[in-house]
Amino acid sequence: MFALVALGAASLFGFLTPYFVKLYHMPSYVFIDNVGKTLANIGKPPIPSKPRGETAPGPVTGLRFASIFTALEGEAVQIPEPERAGRGGALTSWGDDIVLLTHEGKIYVVGADLQYKLTKITPPRNGFEDYLAATKRPPHNGYKHLLENFRYIDIKAFSSAGRRGLVVSYTKFHAEKICYTTAISRLYIDSVPLRDLETSADQWTDIFQTSPCLPVVSHNRGIAGHMAGGRMAVDSKGVIYLASGEYRWGGRHTPSSITKSAPPLSQDETTDYGKVIAIEIDTGAAQHISRGHRNTQGITIDRDGALWAVEHGPRGGDELNFIVKDGNYGWPLEIYGTLYSGEPVPDTLSLGRHETYRRPAIAWLPSIAVSGLTHIDNFHAAWDGDLLASTLGGQMLVRIRTDSDRVVFTEFIKIGQRIRHVHQHTDGRIALWTENNQLIFLSPAGAGPGYKYIEARLAKMKSEDGSAENVQLAIETCMECHIVDIGENHDAPSLARIYGSKIGKTAFANYSENMRKDDRIWTRELLIKFVKSPSSVIPNTNMPETGIDDPLVLKHVVDILEGLAAENRIPGE
Repeated sequence: MFALVALGAASLFGFLTPYFVKLYHMPSYVFIDNVGKTLANIGKPPIPSKPRGETAPGPVTGLRFASIFTALEGEAVQIPEPERAGRGGALTSWGDDIVLLTHEGKIYVVGADLQYKLTKITPPRNGFEDYLAATKRPPHNGYKHLLENFRYIDIKAFSSAGRRGLVVSYTKFHAEKICYTTAISRLYIDSVPLRDLETSADQWTDIFQTSPCLPVVSHNRGIAGHMAGGRMAVDSKGVIYLASGEYRWGGRHTPSSITKSAPPLSQDETTDYGKVIAIEIDTGAAQHISRGHRNTQGITIDRDGALWAVEHGPRGGDELNFIVKDGNYGWPLEIYGTLYSGEPVPDTLSLGRHETYRRPAIAWLPSIAVSGLTHIDNFHAAWDGDLLASTLGGQMLVRIRTDSDRVVFTEFIKIGQRIRHVHQHTDGRIALWTENNQLIFLSPAGAGPGYKYIEARLAKMKSEDGSAENVQLAIETCMECHIVDIGENHDAPSLARIYGSKIGKTAFANYSENMRKDDRIWTRELLIKFVKSPSSVIPNTNMPETGIDDPLVLKHVVDILEGLAAENRIPGE
């Protein structure tokens, strides 16, 4: 049956492809790639379409996330749902407040008390209403517009020439020409506290717009605002580094009216798309730093003053790049990825390789859907100096250790939400903005309750029978794979609630088949046998032999497992 369905779908696809290619005036590989991307997006969470009012639930505390060197503890603030459907947003700091810019241009501040306030700062005009009107008129009313991708992109606080303020980047629609650019606008804020500020759109000054103004076309679903890039970094001298994306043009569909016989858009030095651009905040003077970028979603300056950027590849090939003056990073001529359909990127110079242009410092295959980048200082001794990237598809943070222009290691830190932006606040905390409309604050955490319980249990044993050292060695053997706090199921199931539970039935995802099928309960007797010889209790288990066979040590290990399942109470107390 499945084969018949697949054959029918393939036949229908083959029949309809020429029709849609002709109808929407696009190359056939573009149509096929659109279909591939649509299939790739199946299962992603829906975009909220209705507001939930101007109030949201109160702060959530007690969040905990595992990482190497330090656990992370978190607090979350729920921000009201948007009025206009869409995704995006960005964070910056203003004194003790975190400043949040939403995709529709609302600006919130969140204080140390975790209370949010919607400011009365009106963003610069982005032309959305004009764009909406244009989508209802021929020929654009025949396009499949994705209005939720038209967004305000990034916000940064700055101090330059003795003045402070905000800069905002966004996609801007130009009604008179039916075209769009990426724009940056500046707002000086000299005295009034930002949370009390009230401004109009006219008080912003446009300091930069990309060139040329790109036409609204069908194969880009009108305006592919989610491919705008548009993230910014600001240095101490008042210079913005704009990571300008190429709005999904790929260099292959650029009409002759824009570039004539010029190179692909990201490679064309006469355009501002697919580039990293340095822009002076006070004057707007701009120069290209690098080219050959696709959809750069994060850019930051590290503690040594070096510039780093992360960008989306298509299918595979998400990258971290060390940005150098006049560097060419290859898109769309080289990429560690393919079209979403699985087909090669047309005319690529080296399929699956990067032999001609500057290679990324690291590429992620499969894609992790990287969405932001910051550098870390004054957070934790083991983290300071590192880069930290946020992801969508991976629902995680990626901590990146660098050395000069190379990557030493990366650490994946599971958060469990699609993260739109990452930022380190002035107080050292790490702030995350998620697609669940949550603002999460992360701080280093001490040992969790499970570890504290084990330490207390071992201390008690030292005064009882002198077996603490051997038990500690046994527990350390267990902890080479297992974590002892609730819910932290990573390389192995958490030991926090194993005692008294059904075998193979916790939230851990990678139990062996025999363990999943076993319906017994973990009793004391069964745990002692299993710790001593796992395979004798459950054949073909993934659990290796422990080498723990001393009866007294086995007893104490299971005492600890029992205590972890009983709110960390020491047996007998």
